[in-house]
Amino acid sequence: MILSYIENHANDELREYFNILSPSYPHFLDKYINTPEMRRLHSVGFFCGLDYTKLHSVKYWYSRFDHSIACALMTWNFTNDKKQTIAALLHDLGTPAFSHCIDYLFGDIENQESSEISVEKILKDSELLMSYFDMDKIKISDVISLEKYTVLENKKPKLCVDRLDGVLTTGLIYKQFFMTDEIKDIYNSIVILKNEDNEDELGFKDINSAYRFFEAVYKYSMALLVNENKYALQFTSDCLKYLVDIGKISIESLYKHSEKDIISLIANDSKLKESWQIFRNASMIKRSDDIPAVDYYVSVDAKKRYVIPLCLNDGNCVRLNTVSKECQRLLDDYMNFEDSKYCFIEN
Repeated sequence: MILSYIENHANDELREYFNILSPSYPHFLDKYINTPEMRRLHSVGFFCGLDYTKLHSVKYWYSRFDHSIACALMTWNFTNDKKQTIAALLHDLGTPAFSHCIDYLFGDIENQESSEISVEKILKDSELLMSYFDMDKIKISDVISLEKYTVLENKKPKLCVDRLDGVLTTGLIYKQFFMTDEIKDIYNSIVILKNEDNEDELGFKDINSAYRFFEAVYKYSMALLVNENKYALQFTSDCLKYLVDIGKISIESLYKHSEKDIISLIANDSKLKESWQIFRNASMIKRSDDIPAVDYYVSVDAKKRYVIPLCLNDGNCVRLNTVSKECQRLLDDYMNFEDSKYCFIEN
């Protein structure tokens, strides 16, 4: 694989991960990768602000830029389709700094869809990207409305490359329950199957491979549901809202400025700097089912993110939970899970 970013900036583990996703590299992506619109995503973290506190032990920086490359490589690997691969690369162009933290700011905690601005508008406003579309004989309609590319994006509990990268990198970088060799084994067992809606969907060659993946899905899903995650997203969102309310930043600037620049504003604000430092250094939260006697606490619901993979069983394509009692047990455990109603950091 020859790509200057991967060779010069990605660490050894991330380079290995990218090479697993697609042993052959689609060089037509290079010109798109090097546009200003894509480069902005270098400064937008994939893990929604969890990098900035000891409540979480994210191994290294993984950006929306990295995620976009991963999705493009997966799409190329499974479809060998140029239009779908470019659509995968560009799908997160409308993501703001701190990603889904901004959904918390907008009060869209359960759906987490409000923060993304129109990718179509970004594309149309870029003369460079539009010239590349002309060069590749691609229409703008080919790279938006992603629901037509079900391998790239579809509704839960279906598996798509966007969700697949989320599960794999959560295991590799965020929660660290995967090594790259385990990812390779799971990834190489994935094939395109036809689901119950007669759509192409990523699935698994056999029940055992599907269940190995579902065990990872369970860990991924629980990590996003527990109070440590909700606290970090809500606290960061509240800091951003305060900066917006006092006029230090605008909503629009969240789509232009880097997370590093915005954090500098938080860390140097007279009202926020002490609480931000406490948040940065905190290694655990406290839980309570009653309103705690502290100045700041969090009590929110969260979007439930999960996948029930397809797999082949005796020549038939089925959802794993219909043929695996253990899968259904873990799924029930997840769907019934409720963390404490309140959480806070003890000063």
